[in-house]
This record gives sequence, C-alpha cells and structure tokens, in this order.
Amino acid sequence: SSGINAEYGGDTVVLVTEDTAVHIVSLNTWTVQYKICNVLKRANKKKATQAICSKGSEVIFAATPGSLQVYDVEKREHVRTLDITSQNITTGHNKNKSLSYIEISHFKVSEDGAWLITVERRDDGFVTPENRLKFWSLEEGYKLVSCVDPPHSKRVTSLSDGQIAGIVAVTTSLDSTTKVWELDEEKGGWGLGQTLKHRAGAAHCSVLSPDGSVLVVGYQNQIALYSTTDWNTQGELVQAGVQHLFLAGLSLLAAGKDRLVLWDLSSLSQSWEVAANISTVLPLPNSAFLALISRKSVTDAVVVGARSAEPLALHSFVCPGAATSACIAGDRILILTEEQELYSLSCLPPPPLAISPRELPDSLSVFTQLLQISSPKETPIPAPKSGNKTTLLDAPCSSLPPLNTICSEILSSFLPPRTPKTTANS
Repeated sequence: SSGINAEYGGDTVVLVTEDTAVHIVSLNTWTVQYKICNVLKRANKKKATQAICSKGSEVIFAATPGSLQVYDVEKREHVRTLDITSQNITTGHNKNKSLSYIEISHFKVSEDGAWLITVERRDDGFVTPENRLKFWSLEEGYKLVSCVDPPHSKRVTSLSDGQIAGIVAVTTSLDSTTKVWELDEEKGGWGLGQTLKHRAGAAHCSVLSPDGSVLVVGYQNQIALYSTTDWNTQGELVQAGVQHLFLAGLSLLAAGKDRLVLWDLSSLSQSWEVAANISTVLPLPNSAFLALISRKSVTDAVVVGARSAEPLALHSFVCPGAATSACIAGDRILILTEEQELYSLSCLPPPPLAISPRELPDSLSVFTQLLQISSPKETPIPAPKSGNKTTLLDAPCSSLPPLNTICSEILSSFLPPRTPKTTANS
C-alpha cells in the first residue's frame, strides 16, 4: 500500500503508516509491541530554538512556530502541544502582509519540576523588538501565572534557574544586565529580585551553583563570580568568546564556539583547555562533564574530568547528524538533533520482546489485521483423482541410466540446432 514503509531489524519489523503512526511488531509473537503516534512535529529551523528539557519521563522541545511539544519517552507518544505565544503578527509594511512569527528563544523547566519558564521575542525589522518572560505552573496544568513585558531592554541571551532561598530564574541580556527573578509564594507570582551590571558589557550566559551560594556570569571577555549573599563580585576570570557555562562541583566548564576551558573555582585557576567543535555539554556527578562533539555527519560523546582533558570515556557515533541540545531524564540521556530527531542513550539494555509462541499462524494474517486491508481470496487447490497413483523410485543414482537417455527430447529442445559443416573446395 502507498504511504507505508517497513524496516526489518533482527526479530522486529517497524511499520510507518500514512497517519504517521509507528508500529513495532515482534516476529516472535506476531503482535504489536509498541505503537508511537505523532512522533515529532517539525519545527521552524529559522525561528525555533533547538533546545530540550525534561520533567520526569516527559521532555519538552520546539514544535511549530510559537509552540512547544511535550513527549513522553516512557510511553513513546506525543502528550500535548503548548501554545506559548498565542498570537502571530502581520507585518503591515510588507505588501504581501507576511506573518512574522514570534520566536521562543529560551525555555527551561525548574529544578523542582513545578515551573516552565519561557522567553519569547519578535523582531521583524520594522517595529521595536518585543521581549516577554513567562512563568507557567506545571502543577496546574501548564497555567500561565506571570508575564514580564519586557524583562530587558535588549535581546535576552540566556536563561538559567536554581535555588537560593527559594526557586529563582536568571536571565542575561545584551543590555549589559543580569536579572534574578524570584517566586513570591504569598502572592503566587514571580517578580524581579536583583539586577546586576558589569563593566565588561553585554552578558551572554550564567549558571547558579547547586548550593545557591555563587552566581557565575559570562561576559564578552570575562567571567564574573557573584556571591548571592550580598551580590558583590567574588572573583573574575579572563576568557574571550564564552557562550555557555556549566558547573559540576567546584569545576567550571566554559564553552565557546570551538573551545573548552575548565576552571578550578577553589583557586580561580585554569585546569586545562582543548579545541573541539562542541554541540552541547551536560554536567555529571563527581566534577565530570559529558560533551557532545560534532564530527562530519555524526556526533560523538566524550566524558571529561577535572584533572585532565584526556577523555575518561569515548562513545563514537551516538547519533547521526549534529546534536543541538541534550538533557538528563531519569536513567537516560536524551539528544535532540538539527533534524528534529530524538535519540535516547542509556546504560541499561532495552526491554526484551515477548518470546511466547505465536498466536497467529502466518505473517499474512498479522499485516492484514494491522493495516486493516482485505485479505486476498484463496484459490482452492483441486484434490487429486483417485485413479492417479504416484510411484516413488528408491534406488542409488549409480543404477540409473544416463540423463540423455531418460529425457533426450527435453534436453534437445534446450540445445541450439546443429548445422552441418561444409568444406570449401580449394
């Protein structure tokens, strides 16, 4: 049938039908083991951010413009689509009145799993750019609780979260400010708690220590460490081109476009530096980091520690293409690629397929029931007549006559006709 694709692998068959549903069929039992519906919705690459975050077994990543999708990795199904922007704007200066989509530039699930924080931006080149910071309550079914419009005078460059006295969110911006947003539990909303400004100029990224005592902010050519007690600068590190910051214990990993630098915060000294095409980094326990590195058309996973840049572990070809984001969900690592494909890495083997006896006699019955198509009509085979008898010859091949004697007529029909040769007179 048109629109149906099948892939065979070992003891399973994967069927993709026209309704975008995926059926995984066990060849041991001829039963459907899993059915995945609405696997992934294509995101607008030019507008949607390529990020991913997790809440238990659910992961959130970009969907259609202005929305996010929630996907359950345990149930292997699309759960819901979140309409974040709730609007699209028509640009009046354009004769064709094309839609200028609102970009979801950043989003994050809080550490306690109770809040979804989003940053959206619209810049069509004609009117003043718009920035909004929104806080959604996950416990109330993704209900919008607070909206800050605008959170900064210029574009927001990063969004991070953590806990100080309570749950907080941190935003950095090209307006040279870093803002700390706090939850007011009495009012049930979010508000501005602290504004930080540095002489280094535009702020590009930030990260809060797990104990909430230190806030690290990356500027154009410097990294500043702030105490969350009095918000004074506790130290500065010199590094250019910082795009992302990651903390694991007292180890600070600063990632640029093609460079990784590890800093020891106990001595404010550089531990090591290495050049690599980094896609994303995940902090791990015991001051270790998992770095996803793009190599040609595939992505490798490298685990590095605080003492040396030599890999503690290397896993080649964890996924095809370039990874854009990753997150930890339970006992697995989820990777999102540029092609909006979701890959799962786990140290645990996948659950085995059922190995009970087949319930259906043949593959034809399985696929006709699965795809809901009519079975072909069976043509009855006529029974042999009672007068015909079949004799089985039981004798060694050496006692049989030559083959050309038994079926000379059949063999001669396959051979080309012989033409007599004529000898020309000299």
